[in-house]
Amino acid sequence: MRTSSHLAQVQYLPIIYSCPLGMSLAANLEQSPQTIMEQLAYLLTSKDDLDLERRQLLTEIVSSGWINFYLDAKLIADWLGRSLFWSQSNGINQLQLTARAIDTLDPTPTKLFPAQYIHARCCSLLRLGARENLITLADNQAQITQPESIPWLDREHNLWLSEIAEYNLLQQLMTISDSWVDNSDCRWSKLALNLSQNTAIFLADCRFLGEVKQQYPQKAIARLGLIALVQFWLEKILVEKLGVAAPREL
Repeated sequence: MRTSSHLAQVQYLPIIYSCPLGMSLAANLEQSPQTIMEQLAYLLTSKDDLDLERRQLLTEIVSSGWINFYLDAKLIADWLGRSLFWSQSNGINQLQLTARAIDTLDPTPTKLFPAQYIHARCCSLLRLGARENLITLADNQAQITQPESIPWLDREHNLWLSEIAEYNLLQQLMTISDSWVDNSDCRWSKLALNLSQNTAIFLADCRFLGEVKQQYPQKAIARLGLIALVQFWLEKILVEKLGVAAPREL
């Protein structure tokens, strides 16, 4: 088992992915979560540090059935690239929504207006990024046409997204994507509002125009990629989970 003092000796980003791996495997392996995690801890500690660093993965058994994955820049960049690529083929094409389907959506529920506002704001910023020739959008869509071209890492293989507001937003996006894949019966309205709140802080603290665009255009493009993921998930949650309109303009 890796202790906090051991983890402090290794460089890792302040993004932790927690997973109830023991509980997920308990039924299939016919063992208790505690037993599974004890066996996993033994396997992890039987590997030397160089091997763990080569795999660029730090783990920590924290409680019965749970494991923490400490994510490095490369792992996060891979996740971001795959997520953005997946979003391009799983987004909501508003041109294909029938008039009847649109009419069934609640236009402006008061409690969800912050999420609708941030969604429209993201769409506006993506269009602005396209006008500034930082990204290219599909016709009449808030989708980046070449998501694989987003430069998530700099030349030193560090993540361009390095501000606290960016880390918090990444953590929120990971939580939402997990909930979606698990198809869990969670409070989607709360997730949408939490995402919109974290996005508002990110937009206030992390610009992509002006000095950022001039000196670090790759950082500007990476931030637009993050905005595109926020737009995608807010639209999916609002329309498919909450039956609420996701306006692209306000």
